[in-house]
Amino acid sequence: MSAKDVERLRRARERSPFLRWTAAVLAGTALLAWVGGTVDATDLFQSRRADNLVRFLSVDAMPPAVRDAAGAEKLGALWAWARDLVASRYLSAAAATLAVAIVAAILASFAGACLAPLTARSGPGASSRPRRAVSFLARLGCVLCRAVPEYMLAFLLGALLPSAAWACILALAIHNGGILGRLYGETLENADQRAARAWHLAGAGRLVATVGALFPAVLPRFLTYFFYRLETCVRESTVLGMLGFVSLGHWIVQARAAGHYDEMLLAFGMGAIIVLSADLASWIARRAVRDAS
Repeated sequence: MSAKDVERLRRARERSPFLRWTAAVLAGTALLAWVGGTVDATDLFQSRRADNLVRFLSVDAMPPAVRDAAGAEKLGALWAWARDLVASRYLSAAAATLAVAIVAAILASFAGACLAPLTARSGPGASSRPRRAVSFLARLGCVLCRAVPEYMLAFLLGALLPSAAWACILALAIHNGGILGRLYGETLENADQRAARAWHLAGAGRLVATVGALFPAVLPRFLTYFFYRLETCVRESTVLGMLGFVSLGHWIVQARAAGHYDEMLLAFGMGAIIVLSADLASWIARRAVRDAS
């Protein structure tokens, strides 16, 4: 292919005015925010900012035992400080964070599986008017569940429930249940419907035909979505701990209020380790599910 042919194909390519105008509007908005006074970029480069950063790294973020140690003893003092703090506080808090995330993800997956036959717009009897109305209401319910942020849900449920942990669990389950209900329903829509129709023609009800014929076929995809949302629940449960139950988020708030930035950074590190471990376990599980299917 010659250079002229390549140039001709480039000029003949499909163009989208909408995308170009959208990019122009976004660029203009970013430029306006940068020069219009909303973002003061010059303040970031003042000398006092550098002094504050040096003080934070050398004093605020440094445990007192490490600051007082000399030379090679600093590493041992840091290890002893981190070990004692993790054993006394953060290990149990990390376990509580994982427990909240796992329970919430399981409840969300169960709710999504129950909603999936209702949100799916295909399958036996999907063309009837009552079935379309039910599907519309179920999909609207999923939209409402995932439209409210988890933190707001947990805050509202915390005023109704005596346990802050269960408020966080239900908030995560409601939000992620709406997401999984939609994803599971779309998975059922895209599945091969012939087996479900055969079950329905043989006398099975619509729900029985959908669950019995389609669920085994789409189970690997369901599990993949479940592990994706489990990753999200692990991250969000760390943040929701700030509402009161003893998780890593709780200790982060306590350390921040007391000005113990060294302890706060250690809690951040523990949270990052938990999230990365959950991501790795989720990736292994998703890969095993894909290989098995």
